[in-house]
Amino acid sequence: VSRRAAEEAMRQGFPPAKVALIPNAVDPERFRPLPAAEREKGRIALAAELYPEAVPRPFVLIGSTGGLKPVKNYPLMLRAASRLAAERASRPGAPELRFVIFGEGGERASYERLARELGLDRVFSLPGSRDDLERLYPLLDLFLLPSWNEGLPMALLEAMSSGVACVASDVGDVGEAIEGAGAAVPPGDENALVEVLQRLVT
Repeated sequence: VSRRAAEEAMRQGFPPAKVALIPNAVDPERFRPLPAAEREKGRIALAAELYPEAVPRPFVLIGSTGGLKPVKNYPLMLRAASRLAAERASRPGAPELRFVIFGEGGERASYERLARELGLDRVFSLPGSRDDLERLYPLLDLFLLPSWNEGLPMALLEAMSSGVACVASDVGDVGEAIEGAGAAVPPGDENALVEVLQRLVT
């Protein structure tokens, strides 16, 4: 599904004639931006669902979708979230930052524990898997994919098609796909990730 995956297959010994590149793609009729009024109504409802203890106030929603497993490197997202939230808290009147990961997997307990340790309980949500992502992507302000490894991730393409600015690890064909729609950062580079997110949030 990606140029780098095809190159890796050939390095592993597959004859070039037997390697075909068929990039992932999404349906733009299903994954599309929402009209402003519908989007705002959806954001209010989603915030009430995900953050029932939060004070109603303007917010920036940074989200991701994917399996809760090590390759997705969500601890990096949580550490960056902690730094961004602390910086934002020092600026009275600035919109609050909130974070969500839609997905399920074996690392759920460790992510919940890390979120508590980082003081993110009130602004971080793990609502589990959802089958209505086409309705949720447009409600995000930023989509984040901090993976250690990807080919050409469907989640990234879906978020882009939904009109959401994206930040993702520069792995697989992510850098080529995301050009003009956000930013690719070195995998695992917390400082670079925080810097890019801060710039986009501002």
